[in-house]
Amino acid sequence: MPAPVSIPVVSQIEAMLKGEVDWLFKAWHGCAPLDPRPFLTASREDLEHYFIEHPDLAQAYYDQQQRIESDNEIDRIETDADSYTVSYLDHGSRRFERRFGTLAGAVTEHLLRVYGLAGR
Repeated sequence: MPAPVSIPVVSQIEAMLKGEVDWLFKAWHGCAPLDPRPFLTASREDLEHYFIEHPDLAQAYYDQQQRIESDNEIDRIETDADSYTVSYLDHGSRRFERRFGTLAGAVTEHLLRVYGLAGR
């Protein structure tokens, strides 16, 4: 990759939401890294703030995830009466559960897990 060019955080978040991170890097750098994690600078706080400001996009992402029927080796967002749970499903068994009081928090966690950035 060439010397890093700072990609705006909002552009990173929108590319993550759409599954277009490779296209984002190609547009900015002319090529995409094999592992984009070191180059994605959006923080947990950045994502959660974005989803608080755009609750419709958080809801759309949640709805999209609900349409996925697999229960094997996948990160899931589930809801009960008053909270959201993000967990990894291993042959239908929940592992690594985290509870959130808001959809913004749950969608943030899920997106970070999908991109291998949950430690942020």
